[in-house]
Amino acid sequence: MSLRSLPILLAALWCVAAPAQPIPLYLDGMTADSAIVADHFAILRLHPSASTGWDPFDASKLTPPSDTYALIALMGDRDGAPYRHGVLALPDVPEWPVPIMFKSTHAATYVLTADLAGLPAGWRAELRDLATGAVADLAAGYAFRAEATDWTDRLVLVFVRTQGGATVGESAPAAFRLGAPAPNPAAQRATLALRVDAAQLVTATVVDALGRTVATVFEGTLAAGAEQTLVVPTDRLAPGLYLVRVQGAAFQQSRRLVVAR
Repeated sequence: MSLRSLPILLAALWCVAAPAQPIPLYLDGMTADSAIVADHFAILRLHPSASTGWDPFDASKLTPPSDTYALIALMGDRDGAPYRHGVLALPDVPEWPVPIMFKSTHAATYVLTADLAGLPAGWRAELRDLATGAVADLAAGYAFRAEATDWTDRLVLVFVRTQGGATVGESAPAAFRLGAPAPNPAAQRATLALRVDAAQLVTATVVDALGRTVATVFEGTLAAGAEQTLVVPTDRLAPGLYLVRVQGAAFQQSRRLVVAR
């Protein structure tokens, strides 16, 4: 096993050892020379036995042994001082802003997404970019560009009550299932499988790293229980990072897609 894969292995082992409700964040980027950088080890974990300080449910942020990388870390507390977490465990949904620290060795375009299946019902997650003033619904993902930088608190995660806000253990029932793009990276085309539990109008668009909608791959009404294959013609897109953003009446979700030649 290489040291490069150690953070991913630690994240997997940690999730098995401490079952609770994880909210993982995913950072994916592409540099000007088409090098792909990614960080998939930044997890907010809701665990009823966790505290707001450092405890056995938390984990430190690790730096990879590489010359080219980008990292995100959730800022928490350890021994009364700010501390960068790879896993930040809290007893319930935080009602205060959580800084997302960002570090990059090279200028690149990035997309930041999250798996919000572990977020209790009655909450939504917002991402605020202090550099641009942008506010994004994290369910839809966020695309941005950044220069090489040491650790900076550019991004902030904020949870907003929508229906009173449930406690840990009261997750919203799944209204849809959206698969990952395949293949990914893609050269000619990529497909995603979508299933909805209730009849609704669904729109699927492709968004580039500047936040521009560059393609609409589906728009129509799906019946309850219907399964739809979404086809993204990547041969019409320039190489780079994209979000496939799918929105219905009862849901919104994005998947990361890399176009490569």
